[in-house]
Amino acid sequence: MPINPNWIAAGLVVAATASVMLAINLDGSGPESGDGGTATSAAQSISAPAKSTDNLQFSAMADLLDREVEERLLLEDEVEALQDRVARLEALLDDSKTPPEPAASAATTISGGGTRGEITEEAFIKAGFTPEQAAYYRQRHDEISMAQLYLRDQAEREGWLRSRRFVDEQRALRQRLEELQQGMDEDTHARYLYAIGRPNQVGVRRVLASSAADSAGIRDGDVLLRYDGKRVYQASDLRRATRSGDMGEMVAVDILRDGQRIQTYVPRGPLGVNMSSERILPGG
Repeated sequence: MPINPNWIAAGLVVAATASVMLAINLDGSGPESGDGGTATSAAQSISAPAKSTDNLQFSAMADLLDREVEERLLLEDEVEALQDRVARLEALLDDSKTPPEPAASAATTISGGGTRGEITEEAFIKAGFTPEQAAYYRQRHDEISMAQLYLRDQAEREGWLRSRRFVDEQRALRQRLEELQQGMDEDTHARYLYAIGRPNQVGVRRVLASSAADSAGIRDGDVLLRYDGKRVYQASDLRRATRSGDMGEMVAVDILRDGQRIQTYVPRGPLGVNMSSERILPGG
């Protein structure tokens, strides 16, 4: 029987195709190989731009988050400074019994010497410190005040005033002031705050009806001395204390009423009182 040449050609094509497929499967580059082969490579080449776009978007979101964190730190720092200024103004208003005379300068003299906002040795001495202690505290405050001026000047000149670096360095300087207060007993600390023109006690102006303070027997005119065993010197101290710990847990509150110290208990959280940060001369 004669062999059809077309059959021979077809057989050669089939054999060649089979050889190619076998070679592809053996070297692991074909579509049936374990790593996906040519099909996977094609898919990877298609998805590469998408992955690159995802990485760029993630990086942009991370940068945005970092900027938002820095802005929040700056805002918190500014809010803290404003709260401190408000507390000082409240104390000054309570301390000012009569308006200044028309001929007086814009700076009002504080009791104890100096002007409001100015740290003087006379104020420390009136608060009960020795002349040596007064000179020491005055010098430390002046040093830190100068450092703050240089810090702000440098930050403005170099363009990093509104940055995390400025916040961190400013807080470091404030920490140096706080270190002066560490180790002081409560009476010394109260006298120190008075000397530098800061509030040193928290007064209750009004107790809200049906509040935690009302239920605990706190009254208008009381002075809040301690919350959960820690002394509070201004309203911001008390607000931070009520927001720490576990909500609703019972904590002790020490109050001063008509010269007598009384302890009561309240659930941690808002007390329900209108407070005032007051500046009084301890023992005066």
